[in-house]
Amino acid sequence: INTIIYKSGTINYDETWVTGNIYVVNGDLTISSGIRVTVQKGVIIKVDSNKRIIVNGSIKFNGTTAQPIYVTSLKDDTVGGDTNGDGSASAPASGDWAHIQYNNESVDSENIIDNAIIRFGGFYDAYYDSYGVIRIYSASPTIKNSLITQNSGYAISASIDSFPIVQNNTLTLNGGNGIEIREGTLSTPS
Repeated sequence: INTIIYKSGTINYDETWVTGNIYVVNGDLTISSGIRVTVQKGVIIKVDSNKRIIVNGSIKFNGTTAQPIYVTSLKDDTVGGDTNGDGSASAPASGDWAHIQYNNESVDSENIIDNAIIRFGGFYDAYYDSYGVIRIYSASPTIKNSLITQNSGYAISASIDSFPIVQNNTLTLNGGNGIEIREGTLSTPS
């Protein structure tokens, strides 16, 4: 049986999220600068309404093809069962949770999303805007071999001074099926 572990607030010590567990982000979660979170293959992360994962340190999603990591809505009963305990009273939808946010002080080389399925995020309102489910602010994480689907807003949104490595992903059924570059002017060298 899966163990449910609740996460919110600030992570100030290195952590490993272990295969077989379900991690419920039930409040905004911030990974402090210099702190590493390692997520093992097959881990299920369910995020409550409008909640964010904010990365000032690093989070490494080590999924595999056979055992991807899920980052999904708390209302999603298709993985990990009925975690919120409401039976069939709720169903997941795009925009259920907010986003994963990589900030400038995050450690680019250690921020890797590999073989993850990220869905039902991208909550939109005047405060969070419509940037989508993976938001990059002057950072350069690696996102590869992943499915980003059924989110509101863009799959990936990056400030113009970000240089993420994006390889072999499927971005589908999102409000914006691709990468948004924001805040500035793109130019071609002469």
